[in-house]
Amino acid sequence: MSKKSLQSSSLAAFTLIEILVTVSITALIMLGMTSLFISFVMSASKSRMSQSVRESGTVAMQKIIEELRNAKNINIAAAQCNGTIQLATLSFKKTNADNAEISGKFSSSGISNKRILFTEGTNDYFLTGDNHYLSNLTFVCHGGAMPKYIEIKFTLATSAIAANNPNQSKLDFKSGVTLRN
Repeated sequence: MSKKSLQSSSLAAFTLIEILVTVSITALIMLGMTSLFISFVMSASKSRMSQSVRESGTVAMQKIIEELRNAKNINIAAAQCNGTIQLATLSFKKTNADNAEISGKFSSSGISNKRILFTEGTNDYFLTGDNHYLSNLTFVCHGGAMPKYIEIKFTLATSAIAANNPNQSKLDFKSGVTLRN
């Protein structure tokens, strides 16, 4: 009887190979789940960065278009309004709510010209956030006669690091406006 009980007790245990296989499979599953989780987190982060850049650029572009559409006068010489000259700044005159004429200007400003600056009279306003980096802000005037068409282009990114950085979100914005006045 003791021989049978000895055999049955030895059959109930796990072998070293079974334990190693189970631990290895569990480790591989955990490694796969961890990498999948990290991938989801990185994707969500990239999506948030891209959305932030898109929103900032869209708001800036809408403000530029609104101000230029309502401008009374654009300070561009007829020779510069041929569709080929790219201007880094654009000055204009507009009428405020009190019917007084005030000047306005769009340019790049900040450290390394990384933000869109809107100057209205003596007040300066940044149209893009400090956490975004501006490049290639240009204004191109088309048509020497009225109404003039102004093409606006700029690039906005989450950082000033290399363009091939996978953690950077970079968007190009391009629009135009026909002047009313």
